Amino acid sequence: MSVLDWLSENTFVISLPHREDRRESVRKQLASIGHSSYEVFDAYGAYQGNGMTGWWGNKLSHYSVIDRAKRAGLKSVMVFEDDVVLHPGFTMIVRAAKEQLSDGWDWLQFGGNHRFFGGVDMPASPIDGKPYWYGSDGLEQTTPNLARIRKMLTAHAYIAKESVYDFILDHALRSPLSIDGFYAYEIHSRFKCYSVTPCVATQAPGMNDIGNVYSDYRPYIGD
Repeated sequence: MSVLDWLSENTFVISLPHREDRRESVRKQLASIGHSSYEVFDAYGAYQGNGMTGWWGNKLSHYSVIDRAKRAGLKSVMVFEDDVVLHPGFTMIVRAAKEQLSDGWDWLQFGGNHRFFGGVDMPASPIDGKPYWYGSDGLEQTTPNLARIRKMLTAHAYIAKESVYDFILDHALRSPLSIDGFYAYEIHSRFKCYSVTPCVATQAPGMNDIGNVYSDYRPYIGD
């Protein structure tokens, strides 16, 4: 049993069916921490003829995983994208963070971009007019291994509890934001969201199927 089994009821790995290289990579990453209990979700990709871009495919994939979690009655669901890279000290750091988590949390992220934001200039949410947060650092350290999230981009490694399911399912697909943008601007400011610190999950560089370009987010993800 891995430390992740103590944090969430089920794990989904979002992966395009043709990316066998990434499926093998994430298998090795999870095996390195002794986590073998997960389900691969065949991601939606960009398909010619139906108008779906990779951007929408990624959003719909995350949405569908949350929908499945709700339908299954899961109290929490862990989500990894297939380019995740885990810190060598993942188990030790996450175990410490778990002991520091107070009751009533809604969201736990294992790493992301909390400093470099761009591309969104709306003053407030189109959902209810709640002002968007535009500070310089999206994390507020609360314990040695946990920080409260004000805003954090990237959605490659997180746990969502059932308390956030309905908000995602009601609003995510209507939002003009990408899925990680929706989480950053709409979820993190409304719910009790935390990040493990130091960052224990980054993304491997490589061809990005969302934009069909080579991407390297390592300079943006971390502490």
